[in-house]
Amino acid sequence: MDSIKKEVGIRIRQYRTQLKMSQEKLAELADLNTVYIGVIERGEKNPSIDILYRISKGLGISLAELLKNIGGTENGRDEYPQKIYSMMLDLTPKEQKIIYDIISSALALK
Repeated sequence: MDSIKKEVGIRIRQYRTQLKMSQEKLAELADLNTVYIGVIERGEKNPSIDILYRISKGLGISLAELLKNIGGTENGRDEYPQKIYSMMLDLTPKEQKIIYDIISSALALK
């Protein structure tokens, strides 16, 4: 269950950052507390379906889109990109660039 909470939190953060939206703005749009958004994004709380619906609307996506492939896919293709993304969240932009360059170099060797 903890991994599902983390996956949901990562997904919310991904959509929010793609939209260049702050946690404060998402909290405002979803009528939630900013701290609660952070807790959800870190996978520390298990939000209700109502909360997830409000967050999805704040992000401008459907609840189905927010939860798509959460819990893994049949072939597991989403597992490692999610893990890499979650590891990089706490890195500085400089450290993120280094990881990106390493991955790009490794892929060029294929």
